[in-house]
Amino acid sequence: MNCEDEYMKSISKLIAIIIVAIFVLSAFAGLFGTLLSS
Repeated sequence: MNCEDEYMKSISKLIAIIIVAIFVLSAFAGLFGTLLSS
């Protein structure tokens, strides 16, 4: 197990977490938008 492979694995995991966080935040933003406009 070389160091660079481990680094790439952690980077891809971080990117996945960021994508999920953005998705959840946009879902909550849409929910708040519909609640406020109604």
